[in-house]
Amino acid sequence: MSTKRSYFKNGLILLHILFAIIGVYIYLFNYRLSENILVQKTLNKQLILAKAGSFSVENLLKNVQNQLSSFIFSFAKINESSQIDKDATRAEFIGYMQRTQLPINGIALYDEKGTLSVIENRQDIRIGENQDFSQTAFIKWSKKPVNKDKTFISTPYIGTVGASVGKIIIIIAKPIYFGNTYKGTLAIRLLVNDFTNAFISPLISSNDEDTFVLDRHGVLIAGNKNLINQNLFIYAQQQNWSLHEDFTNKLELALKANTTQTTWTFQNPKEKANLLLVGVSKIDIPNTDNDLYMIVTTSKEGIIASLRPLLSYGLIWLGFGLLTTILGGLIVMLLRTSE
Repeated sequence: MSTKRSYFKNGLILLHILFAIIGVYIYLFNYRLSENILVQKTLNKQLILAKAGSFSVENLLKNVQNQLSSFIFSFAKINESSQIDKDATRAEFIGYMQRTQLPINGIALYDEKGTLSVIENRQDIRIGENQDFSQTAFIKWSKKPVNKDKTFISTPYIGTVGASVGKIIIIIAKPIYFGNTYKGTLAIRLLVNDFTNAFISPLISSNDEDTFVLDRHGVLIAGNKNLINQNLFIYAQQQNWSLHEDFTNKLELALKANTTQTTWTFQNPKEKANLLLVGVSKIDIPNTDNDLYMIVTTSKEGIIASLRPLLSYGLIWLGFGLLTTILGGLIVMLLRTSE
């Protein structure tokens, strides 16, 4: 009878230990589940931020488009054989720069030959007037009749006229056509720094987060200053970091969709490669020749790190409970053996 009782007690002790081990397993399983839930919530947040950022940029670019169209409509009152009135245009430009609240650096008019006729900005700096810009990409683009109802958005480059001299800028331009006759080009300049401060920086809340705008070719329009005007497809190939092919494949898919949630590995200059949680939203601007995309990222490592204190705390208590159970069982078995 005593032998059966002894077996029964030993069985209870072993069962207790087994349950403790199962408890540790369940805790770790729940931690992994919590990790997956946190990652998915973060991906959802990244996409929401990307959508919010793209909406803000859309509004800016649509406002710029509308303003350019408004000026062109006023020019359309002129007979096709007449020249655009430079003095009246300058007065309109000055009034616009005084009243607009948009982060715009300046506005300019180029004539049908590609000469810069009028430039205005808040600093009243007119460097560059009467210079020939006929060989620039946006003037060549403007002279093609197929583009007469479209809008040109440039990649970033160093400004050479007005208040943007020596600064990185983006040009948004619309050609002026009277019927099928090209009469010139209107262009509004945005400083990349102003663009970043207005629409990129507000989306970043920690050092682990990054936000940038790409064009449809993968060229960085705004964001990390070390990568401005870099094609990220080429950059990834040249840097040849681990999983760079996975990054280019996922980026290519993202630039074909309106919205995307994904993870990829990316390496900023002078930094280590990092696994990122990514939200991508297309900046939908009608009649443009270059689509843009808002991309918001955060470090997966940083997100997971927020769970680690809870994991450590829980494991300490589970480990203490398991150790207590095992030691208690061993003590009981030793005492019974000594009897």
